Amino acid sequence: RPFSREKAKQISAAYDEKHDAKSLQQLKHFVSKLPHMQAERKALEVQTTVAGLVKKRIDNKDFHHKLGIEQILREGIDVDKLNEDIEEMIYKEACLKKVLRLLCIQSIAADGLKPKLLEFYKREIVQSYGYHHLITFDRLEKCGLLVAQDKTPKKSYPILRSTLNLTVENVNEKEPNDISYTYSGYAPLTVRLVNWITQKSGLKYLADMVKHLPGPAFQDSQKLSATQDRLEYSDNHTLVYFLGGCTYAEVSALRFLAQHHPNNATFTIATTKLINGDSLLETLIEPGKDKEQGS
Repeated sequence: RPFSREKAKQISAAYDEKHDAKSLQQLKHFVSKLPHMQAERKALEVQTTVAGLVKKRIDNKDFHHKLGIEQILREGIDVDKLNEDIEEMIYKEACLKKVLRLLCIQSIAADGLKPKLLEFYKREIVQSYGYHHLITFDRLEKCGLLVAQDKTPKKSYPILRSTLNLTVENVNEKEPNDISYTYSGYAPLTVRLVNWITQKSGLKYLADMVKHLPGPAFQDSQKLSATQDRLEYSDNHTLVYFLGGCTYAEVSALRFLAQHHPNNATFTIATTKLINGDSLLETLIEPGKDKEQGS
């Protein structure tokens, strides 16, 4: 808001210069700046509209309630137990995407839900939202987002959370000093890994961390031949490619990392698609005539 007000004052002052134009040369100079001033005014209008929509969203009581549940789950608090807030959302037939998002976070934080707990959630959701969501659960399980816990869980998330400092308290979102500001106290795992990999001090820990990551992992090195041009090759330039999609928050975190990287690293970001929690779940939820499309 302070930036918008200051920008509006600057634009208004620029338009007022026409009153001070006394000569033909001064008028020509003012007219030459008109296209730029009009473009800035239009950009400010768009920014103000977007800021208003964002404020309306984050001022919503349900938004803060859901965010509070997410923060508790990602801290690993009582993730092995029934979450009464999620249970209440199911009974109230809240937006299914929001419910499943929280369940997936709980599952990941707990290295899978205890079989009885998972079956309870499944039964309640199927009864509230429809039996066709058995297909939804099957898809979530295949993606590794909502699974039953093994008899001897690896405790991968707690280890990664501690080793990579994934959760940070008292984040300054106005003047951030860590990438965790992008998720209100949670640092994207992908960007933390990029940070470790691009710093020599982190390479020795990489092998220990990889075994706690979901899915297969491999490392390969590409060597340039003597005939290849090395002039444009830079150890500090990294291509980060997200297969399956990445979020705008991850892009913001990588930009922040580049600005504060100790080795002055630069990142080129590539991905198959820009996604968010809702768009990802929409591809997995089996459509049907229920309240899953609610807000």
